[in-house]
Amino acid sequence: MDEKVMANRSIGEIAIFYKIGKFITSPKYSLMRNGVAVALLGIFMWVARQPNTFRGVYDHYQWIFTYVILLSLFYSNLYWLVPEFLFKKKIVIYGIGLLLLNLAGSMVIYLFHVFVLEPHRVVKVQEKPFVILQTIVLAIFLLLIILSSTSVKFFKKWISDIEKINELERRALESELNALRHQIQPHFLFNMLNNINVLTRKDPAKASNIIVRFSEFLRHLLYENNHTETALSGEIKFLTDYLNLEAMRRDDFDYSINYEEENIKNVILPPNILLVFVENAIKHSADPSEGSYIDLRFSIENNEFCFWCTNSIPIFTNRNSKSSGIGLLNLERRLQLLYNDNFYLNSSCNENEYIASLKLPL
Repeated sequence: MDEKVMANRSIGEIAIFYKIGKFITSPKYSLMRNGVAVALLGIFMWVARQPNTFRGVYDHYQWIFTYVILLSLFYSNLYWLVPEFLFKKKIVIYGIGLLLLNLAGSMVIYLFHVFVLEPHRVVKVQEKPFVILQTIVLAIFLLLIILSSTSVKFFKKWISDIEKINELERRALESELNALRHQIQPHFLFNMLNNINVLTRKDPAKASNIIVRFSEFLRHLLYENNHTETALSGEIKFLTDYLNLEAMRRDDFDYSINYEEENIKNVILPPNILLVFVENAIKHSADPSEGSYIDLRFSIENNEFCFWCTNSIPIFTNRNSKSSGIGLLNLERRLQLLYNDNFYLNSSCNENEYIASLKLPL
């Protein structure tokens, strides 16, 4: 019974932590989240104020003005310094900006006290050493408030990264399952096995070569794609084998793969990124009445990986197919999770060709 109570308590704690994380990270709660922060800081300033220090309304101007400056520093760091410098690993610039922001806030509060509040002071001012100490304490207090926004931003990013990792893992599993169920079309397997059966009698050497390529194709698809990263050279070899098999089973089909060997060395990509393009090209280029072709081009430009996949369009084709483009839509979502908005994905077509292009940062 005690174990059940402890288990339920742990589940409850996890649920509370998850709700807090969603409240901090979800754009849906942005207004409410900022409202809570503003209210908490206001309550703190009200409690920490020193009443009856200045005459009349100026006694309230003291903590209200400090409160406004604190909010300005807090949100300047939260929405400007942290995302523009700290998250981009410009740590030195961020440190300088943090000090300048703190200095500016301290100077504004100090000048406001000297020129606006001091003429209306009721309580006698302390000796100079004590005033200097108060100024140092104020600067430290401002710095702590600014750094609190840094911790909030880091916590928000941490929660967001955890959610992205979980979604990536889930989509990677879905991608693997979909690969096993859909990427190898049954008619493709049957046709290839029938071709091999015929070739074993007519041309045993060629049949043996096809079997070797077919085995490598299946091995790569079923085993090597479990990794989170793969070498571009291996992906090109895999796509070459795939197109070779397609050429062996389809009449009047040509393909070309263009790249420079030196340029693709040491290039690493997520697995199965390029396979979606080739699958769509194979599927939508098939034309029983005319010849068809697929052209693949790889390039490295301005520290970006560039890929173009061009395929011919059959004379008679069903352009209203519901399955058309689904693979590319799923790919785009996966790229958003991997690269945020730092990628380029586009497709276009004319009367004779369909062209899909992709650019990824390296």
